[in-house]
Amino acid sequence: MLTDPVTIAHHRALPFGDRTGNGMTAFFYAVLLMMVGFLGSNVVNGLVDAELGFGPTEMGPERRMLPPRRITRVGRYVAKCLTLAIASVPTATAILAASVFVLDLDLPHCGVLWLFSLLAINAIGAGTLTVVTLWGPIGIVVSMVFIGWSIQVSGGTIPQQAMPPFWRFLGSFEAIRAVADGIRAIIYFDAHADAGLSRALVLLVVGLLAGLAAGLLGNLYYDRHRLHRIHPRAIAHIQEFLHRIPQHKDPTAPTASGSQATTAPVS
Repeated sequence: MLTDPVTIAHHRALPFGDRTGNGMTAFFYAVLLMMVGFLGSNVVNGLVDAELGFGPTEMGPERRMLPPRRITRVGRYVAKCLTLAIASVPTATAILAASVFVLDLDLPHCGVLWLFSLLAINAIGAGTLTVVTLWGPIGIVVSMVFIGWSIQVSGGTIPQQAMPPFWRFLGSFEAIRAVADGIRAIIYFDAHADAGLSRALVLLVVGLLAGLAAGLLGNLYYDRHRLHRIHPRAIAHIQEFLHRIPQHKDPTAPTASGSQATTAPVS
């Protein structure tokens, strides 16, 4: 006892499973949900605009441009948010299914994790849609700035207490901080509310409502001040013009005999 009076024993404070990536699965899952919310909202923004005639649809060499429809900015924003909400269901399901059946991760409380993933995707996506619809293409750049510093302030790799004050301040309202805390509580702390899940739910719900409110009020302001993307009179003229155009056959299409039709010059 005098020669070796101190005995040191090492024990894990929180034992993890064999398929938890040494406690990093929550961080990577949160980053994946963040990227899905950001990229998915930009894809939805372009697809809805294309279907409503406010932008082209391009696939390789093919380009399609539909006639614009008479719809308000608020109506377009609501259509984009609803589309994102519908698309988030199969997306969250695919992520969870790949994590469980393909990667074989230790993910308890899969139902809670799936519902939390839906909330995270829509909270991040609604904010991104608000910035993009109100600011246009520059909104994508602004959103990327928040995405760029979100990994540092998430707390998934470096504890918040070890960061400078500026980064701790950003982490107090960044969405990925709430997403990472919530997923960590679900995976490692048996989905206890006191482990960070309740705070994450509150922040994401507040962020979702704030993003929706800002998007609706901003687009309503544009509508009230007649800041149209395409003026309704112009849309009416375009639709009238398209109805008057006769549906002629393509002059370059091959005829029944196999030869191409030609057009004679008009004097």
